[in-house]
Amino acid sequence: MLSTSFSGVGCAESAAISIQAAAQRFAPGCGVVITSACEIDPACQKVLQETYGDQQCIFPDITKIDMSKQRGFCKRHNRMCELQPGNFGDMPQEFHRGPVCVDYSLMGRQMKERGPSYQCHKSYFENMKKSKNSIVIIENVCEYSEGLIRRELGAHWDLVSVRMDPRNLGLPCCRSRLFVICWKPKEVRWASPFRLECFVSYLLAQVAMTASDYFYKDLPRAKLTPSAESNLNDYKRDTRFQFPDLNQLCGNKRARGESRDNCLPTLTTNSGRIFSQAHGRYLDPEEALSSHCLPVTRKQARDSSSVMLRLGDTSRTAQTRMAGNAMSVPCIGAVIMCAALGLEKIPPK
Repeated sequence: MLSTSFSGVGCAESAAISIQAAAQRFAPGCGVVITSACEIDPACQKVLQETYGDQQCIFPDITKIDMSKQRGFCKRHNRMCELQPGNFGDMPQEFHRGPVCVDYSLMGRQMKERGPSYQCHKSYFENMKKSKNSIVIIENVCEYSEGLIRRELGAHWDLVSVRMDPRNLGLPCCRSRLFVICWKPKEVRWASPFRLECFVSYLLAQVAMTASDYFYKDLPRAKLTPSAESNLNDYKRDTRFQFPDLNQLCGNKRARGESRDNCLPTLTTNSGRIFSQAHGRYLDPEEALSSHCLPVTRKQARDSSSVMLRLGDTSRTAQTRMAGNAMSVPCIGAVIMCAALGLEKIPPK
């Protein structure tokens, strides 16, 4: 069973569906049940509702879930729903991910417990300790620490971690993140002789494409404003920036778009003006979502054996924000697969 927190548009869900399709070729009947998502952004909630089926409950606010009763208000069903609804047979493991990263990131100025979102962070871990989850998968910025997770979850949990970037898996985009698999050792054990890093090492691939491949739509060249044109001219004098972010002035100490390896820079919620000098236009919001391997077309959904994101009338600004908050689907998929292969339920005595 899969439930997610700070779910965005369902990167973990998309990865799990792809893994299920591949696994069923060798073990018919095995599968993933998507039980719930917790996401506060109304635009993301709408995409989740339209994309991942009627069984998935959508809880709009992690700070308002009643963990004492294991219930919360579900926006999809417009009523109080259980956090782990129904009996789905012999599936002992439930995956969960989070917590909010903004207070630990460089872009969020690493304010940590003084940050504006820290209460969500505390609520996440309080909920995890009270939940029935056997396994928790945490994705966060690389500045986040395993020590903090150990302190928050306490001695009743074990964990392993790895830092991974889509470029490690052969994809031409930057998004380095920390991935941590946590489990309750009284219920689940790491049964594999291989460490998490070994699993990931078997998936390593050389990057064969470039960021230019993400500009796959047949769109006209952009008409730049005078200020954007001036900023682009400054970037052109610096050969590092083939895909500059024109939302940031060239010369800014945090200027984004440095692409010595011809890879797409790490997207943020403000990355609506990543510019390709070769194409003469900005990265389209759907292309930005595709850079995470989120299917936004039927062909992409078929090729990935997943489901197409139902974006509907979602605004371009909201889509850009979704892409900036998203995870790399192959990266979280790799970690979910490693957890499924490495962990096993401890049989009752």
